[in-house]
Amino acid sequence: MKKYFWIAAVLVLSAGIVMTSCQAAGKGGKAGKAGKAGKDGDGGAAATEGAAVKAGEIVFTFKPGPDTEPPQKLNWAGELNGWNPGDPSYEFEAKDDGTFTLTLEMDPGSYPYKFVPDGQWPQSMEAVCEENVVTPKPTRFIDDGYGGKNAVLEVE
Repeated sequence: MKKYFWIAAVLVLSAGIVMTSCQAAGKGGKAGKAGKAGKDGDGGAAATEGAAVKAGEIVFTFKPGPDTEPPQKLNWAGELNGWNPGDPSYEFEAKDDGTFTLTLEMDPGSYPYKFVPDGQWPQSMEAVCEENVVTPKPTRFIDDGYGGKNAVLEVE
C-alpha cells in the first residue's frame, strides 16, 4: 500500500512541476511565439501582440512602415460591421503625418478584424502588424479561413 502511495505522490508532484513549467513558458498555458523576435529585438514574443483594452472609445491607428506604400484609403472590416470593407463609418481618417486613425465605440467582447487598404484584403493581419505601426496591438491572431490571419482585439 505504501508503494502505491509513493508512486501516486511522485506522479502528482511531477505533473505539478510540468504544468507550472508550461504555464511560465506559455504565459498562462496559451501557446506563445517562442523563437520569433519582435521588432523591439527582445527575442521573445513578436511585438505584434498586445493586451486586452478597456471598453468604450478605442482609437485604432495605422502608420505605414518604411517598406509599405501608404494607402489612399484605409478601412476597418470585421464582425462588428459584417466584414464590410467599404463601410464609410469604418473608414480611417488620413492625418498630415501619414498616420491613419479611426475611433470606434466597442463593448466588452472579442473582435476579429482586418485593415483593408484601398479595397484590397490583406492576406494576413499578422504581417500587416509586423511591417507597420498598428495600435492597439491585436490581442492575438486567428486563421481567417482563407489561408491568412485575422487580428483579434479583446475588449474588457
